[in-house]
Amino acid sequence: DMQTRHTTATSLPSPLLAAGIQARAEHQHLELALRLTRSGRRLVSASADGEICKRIQGELTPLQCQLAVALAKTLEGPKRHRSLATAEGCEGAAKQVAAEEDDVDSGLSPAVATRTELRALIEARLPDVIAVLHCPPDRKWTLPPP
Repeated sequence: DMQTRHTTATSLPSPLLAAGIQARAEHQHLELALRLTRSGRRLVSASADGEICKRIQGELTPLQCQLAVALAKTLEGPKRHRSLATAEGCEGAAKQVAAEEDDVDSGLSPAVATRTELRALIEARLPDVIAVLHCPPDRKWTLPPP
């Protein structure tokens, strides 16, 4: 009886604990997105400069590089154009983007944003950012290793 109560009490977190877990998860996603977006916008803007790309790619794993570029491209676009850069990995996202082409948001460009402005942009677009982070940027990331 004591074991049953203990198991039940620990398996369902209290609303306060659940809110804390949610806030921590959002903060971790925000920090990761900020780091990757900063790298992604450097990769996108330096695509012609091989040395800069090599240096950034040396700091990130291949998956992080692809997510970084996807985040940078997603944040560059209008607010509702979520998953534009990950359309290859998530079927239907390209159709959603095409259907929402006429909805334009005149937000801050991540290419010229300071770190603080970029953080605010990511916070404002957190659902879009989380969708990019949780969607593989390429189909190969969904396949088992050879």
